Amino acid sequence: MPLNILVNKRYNWNHVEDEDLKCWYIGSEKAVKKFIFFCKRNPNAHSKELKEKLYNNRGNYAVIVEQKNRLIAAVDKIRSYPVFYVHDGNKFAVSNSARALKDKCSISEIDELSILEFRMAGYVTGRETLYKNLYQLQAGEFLIWDEDHDRLERERYYLFYSEDIRQESEDDLIAELDEITDRIFLRVMEEANGAPIWVPLSGGLDSRLVLCKLKQHGYDSLTAFSYGPPGNYEAKAAEWVAKKIDVPWHFFPINMMESRRFFHSDVRKSYWEFSDGLSNIPNMQDIHVLSKLKREKKLPSDVVIINGQSGDFITGGHIPSSFVDREPDIPLLFERAIDKHYSLWVNLKTKENLNKITDKIKDLIEIDREKKVDLQKLASLYEWWEWQERQCKYVINGQRIYDFFNLKWFLPLWDDNYLKFWENIPLEQKYNQKLYRQYLYSYDYNGLFRGFSPVIWRWPGSSIAIVPLARLVHLLFGRRYKEKLYKYASYFGHYRAQYSGYSFKYFLNKITNARNPVSFYVDTWLMENGISYDLE
Repeated sequence: MPLNILVNKRYNWNHVEDEDLKCWYIGSEKAVKKFIFFCKRNPNAHSKELKEKLYNNRGNYAVIVEQKNRLIAAVDKIRSYPVFYVHDGNKFAVSNSARALKDKCSISEIDELSILEFRMAGYVTGRETLYKNLYQLQAGEFLIWDEDHDRLERERYYLFYSEDIRQESEDDLIAELDEITDRIFLRVMEEANGAPIWVPLSGGLDSRLVLCKLKQHGYDSLTAFSYGPPGNYEAKAAEWVAKKIDVPWHFFPINMMESRRFFHSDVRKSYWEFSDGLSNIPNMQDIHVLSKLKREKKLPSDVVIINGQSGDFITGGHIPSSFVDREPDIPLLFERAIDKHYSLWVNLKTKENLNKITDKIKDLIEIDREKKVDLQKLASLYEWWEWQERQCKYVINGQRIYDFFNLKWFLPLWDDNYLKFWENIPLEQKYNQKLYRQYLYSYDYNGLFRGFSPVIWRWPGSSIAIVPLARLVHLLFGRRYKEKLYKYASYFGHYRAQYSGYSFKYFLNKITNARNPVSFYVDTWLMENGISYDLE
């Protein structure tokens, strides 16, 4: 293997080679084979031809191809599997492991703006990582390294963005969406090929849709499971859904003590190193319960995990309300992005830091802050930014949990056909998931959408007593004190397991400035990796 290609075997990439090329890849065999065939037939294909080929390729994959005089690396439209590279002058290397590159290429210089982003958002935006000269391919991006001329070319072949807004009627869009959704799930079932499918079920719209579609189309080996603190309301809703359509359902309770032990375990630390890409805090959503199920041998060896990520985003659920009730302008986009995504530590939101973050957002979407835009354009730009950054860097990176345990997975609600359908739906149909909800109401499988809207309290078991107390505080002292009470009580609420790695004393000292458990995680990650973060 050439020194400029470093493939860490821990990530279970595949390798094929012949006299024409060498290829390292992971994910969809069909997509990779199509790309290899194209590269063989077109050994000197220029970037425009590669863009067209990759745009039309479907599936979750990443690939590195070495030919006689060049190297091509690509990730799919949602960066299902990350690829990293080093570029410092004429030095170039590419890998499936950021840490392998850092060590092999002696990368050590910290990027201070990246550290600031990491602390404020939990991930580094753009192509940067936490270290200078160590980069990552973005969603829908590929690179070409010309070895003869020591030249690097990076290209985007896909963006979750379109100015060609559709004009069809709501009924026609719903009919098309139903057809696309069925096609996606039939293809998923075909690829699962009878293996047991387990669906993490919260009772929300997206995981509910996943389970219902698999059941509707007759997939036999189907199981739903939920987890969390005993008495949590998501699990109660999930149990009702599973019983309604006769799907086996399991609940795996997680308590504070075992969560604390897991957080401080070598398994958690190993997972963080496996999945952080030296650019984002690892997603912790399923890691503890899957570790427990694997350890107790409760998961079938050939299980396939299918979750509902990220139906709420792709269908318009993250478009800010201010985009429809205020005069549109570009500074509003910066304001909303920072409020939602850069608030892990309130004390870091100084004027100087906010100016730095605003400038980077502006550079990433390549738009002048004085440019005039309409509401549709503003919403589309915002979704482009969030798709590229939070969704593909943090949410989808949650699939690394399954890779860590060598489990197969699918993401039907991030399918290429879903991306192409939702990228140009009109704002009035997309805001507040209007079209999606109308589709689900018309679908209404076994009465689980139109007539079923469970209230999901974030206070399981006896902790629900905080709700009437908070209402009283609101009446006596106002909303600010009510929210403050909820914040301090969150240590005992639905997300108690995520706080469990920290003592209550530590929590009380930090929670005033912290937004949620991820705030604590980023500082723990920096401490464990020996990185100073004196940024206040």
